Amino acid sequence: MNTEDILDGDIKKCIETLLQERKIVEYTLAANTVLERNYVSTVTNVVVCGKNHSGLVQKLNFFIKTAKKERECREFLSIKDMYSREIYTYKYIIPQFIALQKERKIKNLFKFTKFYSASEKESKEMVILENLSKKGFKTIHKNISVDYNHAMLVMQELGKFHALSFALRDHFPSTFNEIFNNIDDIEFHGNLGQTSKLFLEQFYPLYIEIMYSGNHTIAFEKLNDSKEHLFKSLQTAVKGKTTEPYSVVTHGDFWIANLLFKYDMHSHPKEMRIVDFQTTKMASPVSDISQFLFGCLDQKIRNKHYNELIQEYYKSFSSFLQDLGSDPVQLFPYDVLQDQLKRFSVIGLYLAFKIICFSSIPTEDTPKYENAKNGKDSSKMFYDTVKNSNSFKENIKNVILDYIQLGYDL
Repeated sequence: MNTEDILDGDIKKCIETLLQERKIVEYTLAANTVLERNYVSTVTNVVVCGKNHSGLVQKLNFFIKTAKKERECREFLSIKDMYSREIYTYKYIIPQFIALQKERKIKNLFKFTKFYSASEKESKEMVILENLSKKGFKTIHKNISVDYNHAMLVMQELGKFHALSFALRDHFPSTFNEIFNNIDDIEFHGNLGQTSKLFLEQFYPLYIEIMYSGNHTIAFEKLNDSKEHLFKSLQTAVKGKTTEPYSVVTHGDFWIANLLFKYDMHSHPKEMRIVDFQTTKMASPVSDISQFLFGCLDQKIRNKHYNELIQEYYKSFSSFLQDLGSDPVQLFPYDVLQDQLKRFSVIGLYLAFKIICFSSIPTEDTPKYENAKNGKDSSKMFYDTVKNSNSFKENIKNVILDYIQLGYDL
């Protein structure tokens, strides 16, 4: 497809407005659609080459996400709500975090992807960001477990990200409270919440069967005892009021698909960016921590480095919060972190269930949400695709056993 076919009128209009704001009067556009597994968006990369009134040549690289248009899919995935949440995050929350770091004169900044523009027009929602691949950032394949070096960098950066919320609450409480009141959970409530519940109901008997057939008696009993209340536990865990006074702005879908990395000359990860803030919510820091530890690490890495990674997170969190002018021991003591890991890591276990499902399916066999009529239909499509997969069952077994061994709540 050529550029004219790829860029519809709304995207073109948004780009034209951006270029006018930058006084770019002569330009050419080149676009390509990214063919990747994306459940709620179509991704398009656009390169703009142009000149301003002075003849200065400028080149802009846009990463454009546009919402799926299928009515049923939009409804059971709450796509409108997801785009509204991401747009609010980029337009209001992230600028507050950037201003906070500037006000505190932070040298080693926590950096965000540059935001250009967005639209909340019904069925034509879009977000335009800087295309970080042009700056050397890359994704990790979703089907590969994260190694030690990546995991350490992720925990360091995540600690800094969460420190921003504690510092904002400490120094600008009214701003923090405004954000608090505007980002209630959408993943386990409303239409998307119903879809999440249906996913759990579809798969949970299989998880119980995997534990039973493997003679993992303790895990089997704990899963069986929790089947009636687990979803309610998830709903409670993601309410900001539940985790006060330790609630932060969490990413909400913190796994490897939403992280970009840049590498040094020895291929070691040196920088990271977080993207896709579509389920951002106020919750415990443990929400993001547990999603990464249970959803992105294999059993070997998790068993060998779990405590070390938690400690690295808190070390980075504490150091950055002190740089921001606040006291980590007073605002979020380490023993509170440990307590919340026990109480709220169920959020990470749930995401691990989903990630293991998605990553067990070859790209060419991935069910398409747009072919589903409702949340129940979509859950069954994924279930039928993985229910006989040995790798799926093995990975589910490992993550459940690790979780139970840690003594965390269900």
